[in-house]
Amino acid sequence: MLTGANTALTSLSVLIVEDEALIALNLITLLEDLGHHVHGPAATSAQALALAAASRPDLAFIDMNLLDGATGADLAHQLARNPLTTVVVLSATPDGVQEGTDGIFRVIRKPYRDQAILEVVFRALAHRDVAMAENRDDDHQEAHASTQR
Repeated sequence: MLTGANTALTSLSVLIVEDEALIALNLITLLEDLGHHVHGPAATSAQALALAAASRPDLAFIDMNLLDGATGADLAHQLARNPLTTVVVLSATPDGVQEGTDGIFRVIRKPYRDQAILEVVFRALAHRDVAMAENRDDDHQEAHASTQR
């Protein structure tokens, strides 16, 4: 399905929040073929939060409309409290959802092409690397400040 040129160099922990079984299965297969560790699918906000707490995902793909009536935007905001989690919203009707707000890194319109998922995975890897570097810098500055006291 995928060639070696398309595979990720680094494995991510990926959370799938999707209540449509075929879409969830497609995402899981695509991401596992790339060598990522996939958690889910979760169909409700409560399931997603429990899986996120257990797996500490680097990347989360979230359906906009969840089985329990919660919105993907609300869940994205909660998951984005962890700066190392990159949140992508999947929606057939993404009106009113904007990238860069409420912790949403990208919005992908359904139906999507696999290439759109692959592109966001590679961008998420870069985003994670930047976030990790910023966290290291913050930790270093805090350690330096505490030794100066």
